[in-house]
Amino acid sequence: GRGMQYLCLKGNAIAAVGARAIAEILIRSDDSLETLILEGNEICDWGVGWLALAIRNHNVLQCLNIRDNPIGEDGLDELKDACASVQASLLMLSPPMEDEVQGELTTVVTGHRLATVHISAPATSAQTQSSEELPSQQSVPPPGRPRSAISSRCVHDTESNCNRG
Repeated sequence: GRGMQYLCLKGNAIAAVGARAIAEILIRSDDSLETLILEGNEICDWGVGWLALAIRNHNVLQCLNIRDNPIGEDGLDELKDACASVQASLLMLSPPMEDEVQGELTTVVTGHRLATVHISAPATSAQTQSSEELPSQQSVPPPGRPRSAISSRCVHDTESNCNRG
């Protein structure tokens, strides 16, 4: 049967430890979650490394929104590599200019899979809090799912699901 398909934890300050716990669940057991909103949760590069690992090893997730987290260049690089390896799109929202309400949305990685990761522009090095090596260099296939399994569904607009959190 189908489990939870949409989870919004926006603004819950789960930080890196919470991101790691969610990533481990996604990698090991969840086969139904399609939309995960982790916007504004104080997730740093180390936590993003765990989410990048989950992106590499979870083929059901269609939308991961991690905007408004202190993600630096290292975290951005991890996300770029993860998205490129599974053909997912990576969209980055730049900070708004003085006369704008919202920043510009830029495609950092163009994917062909029905999966999109939304982030804000990288934080400056003073804002990031990376204390350990990023874990996404590992690749652990979830039980019962081959590592190369990639969703081949037709692409449609998942923007509404990603932004409704």
